[in-house]
Amino acid sequence: MQNQKQKTEMKQPDQGNEGQNLYDIFVAQGVKMVHGLEGKLKGNASIYDLGNALFYIVRAIETEGAENGIRFPLSVLLHGSNEILGHLIDVSQVKITEGQLKAVVGVAVGRYVENVAPAGRMTRGQIGQFAQHAQGDIGEQFGRSFQVH
Repeated sequence: MQNQKQKTEMKQPDQGNEGQNLYDIFVAQGVKMVHGLEGKLKGNASIYDLGNALFYIVRAIETEGAENGIRFPLSVLLHGSNEILGHLIDVSQVKITEGQLKAVVGVAVGRYVENVAPAGRMTRGQIGQFAQHAQGDIGEQFGRSFQVH
């Protein structure tokens, strides 16, 4: 895991100190949740399991943030999700191909979009933008940041 962390050289959201603080909070909470799932994911996680786990983690962080008056910007959601996905794959110890990675992201994004639209938390335009960026940004940056087989 240490080796993959060192390979993670993602460009973090450029929003000044506040953006960096939000990113740090988002990722720290996500990593904490990932390690809580380690026993369930280790060695037998499917594409669906990983995508679903990423969705639930992002959703939980967002909900907890909202309860504390924090609204995470789209860039924090995207870049932070990428970082969290790396940790999910690390703890699951599953080798993943680029195609499988895209499927994991697709599951997570699909679940996210299904849940934010009815809640009215994003406009249709924002949902489309999120889905487009998530499919591109998470997959591309993850592939560059972590070992994809």
